[in-house]
Amino acid sequence: MADAKFPDNFAKSWICTFLHCYAIIGQLNWRKELYIARIVPILFISSAQMGVSEPTYGTLIGSLDGDILHYECSGDSEINSLSCSFTQVLLTTNSSPEGLEDELASIPQMLADVSTFEGCEDLVANFEDAISRVERGEPMEDGRILDMDADELEYSKRLVASLAAMCSDRTAESLEALFRLTHEREAITCRPFVNDYRQTFTKVDDGLWVVDDGPTGQCGIVQVSRFEQSEGDGFLWEYTAQRVITNPSGVSETGMSCSVLSDEPVLYTWRSDAHRIDCTFIE
Repeated sequence: MADAKFPDNFAKSWICTFLHCYAIIGQLNWRKELYIARIVPILFISSAQMGVSEPTYGTLIGSLDGDILHYECSGDSEINSLSCSFTQVLLTTNSSPEGLEDELASIPQMLADVSTFEGCEDLVANFEDAISRVERGEPMEDGRILDMDADELEYSKRLVASLAAMCSDRTAESLEALFRLTHEREAITCRPFVNDYRQTFTKVDDGLWVVDDGPTGQCGIVQVSRFEQSEGDGFLWEYTAQRVITNPSGVSETGMSCSVLSDEPVLYTWRSDAHRIDCTFIE
């Protein structure tokens, strides 16, 4: 069966979310309620590390989003300099209640655009063929084998049925039903963000190391992130990520106004509260 052809605005609309059911390879089915629990720093503490005067390595949890931050540091005590590498991992859901409301608000415009439904029937036929191949254990036309569990297969069938109804009825009600169904899936689908970076710190005082970094970029960003030794815990450290925007009237390299960049501090700590994220799917 030939692939359906769609105008650009069609490809950029709600149907892009539906394509997940056809490109399911590599998705991991996680349990529905994923808790990012409190993680104690991964430290193999020797007697020589007790009461160390600088952070060495550990894993912390962000107090704002529950993102995981692992760090490893090495330094020169004679010049009070510390070089640290960081790996940040953040899970975010693919949709939000606000996103659904925006989609629903676009329905009148979509109905008024005659190109919205172009190629709709061919798309339904392609997806029905894909689901039928999955049920029979056959490969797709390109040779891929799609692996779906029973719940995912049932959801894909519901989605195809909703898409077929929308193509046939072409009403606001059928579009809304499709939007709500795709949102149901997107709300439990999470995407990992992994960020690796390095920072150099200077010792300011006992138990306090601050990033040594000048203004960078069009926004004149100055990093003032810091490590602080936990009070009463000589070998445990907390990290605060923070930056100062010295040129808020500027425009960043990506075209974003510098004034919208956040300069609020974010604490990463070993004693963070649990953060709940509903992730049935990771992609």
